[in-house]
Amino acid sequence: MPGAGKTSLVLSLLGALAKNNPVWYFQTEIPAPLIKTRIALVKPSEVVPGSRIFCGNYTTENILDKIEKNPDKNRIIIYDSPEIKTSGQDNVVYFEKVYQDFVAMKMLSKMV
Repeated sequence: MPGAGKTSLVLSLLGALAKNNPVWYFQTEIPAPLIKTRIALVKPSEVVPGSRIFCGNYTTENILDKIEKNPDKNRIIIYDSPEIKTSGQDNVVYFEKVYQDFVAMKMLSKMV
């Protein structure tokens, strides 16, 4: 449900993980200025270099492309979105493509 605290939970997780690992956080719903304010509330004391925030209309293909261009086996990928977006239209193709993209991301990262 909206307002249940899902993003707040994910941001708390981000704050804890970013102390020891570079984290790439993808947010598809909340604009960058608002999400940066919410991250400040988590008060991450230390963030490992290489951590980044991406806000906008990201699909799994967009994210995979970014990771492939800049692989880092120590990086953690967090995808915070109300729905998983991909270019596939058919439901069966859609879920299979999303799964394949996440597996490919995991092969180039520490955790997804």
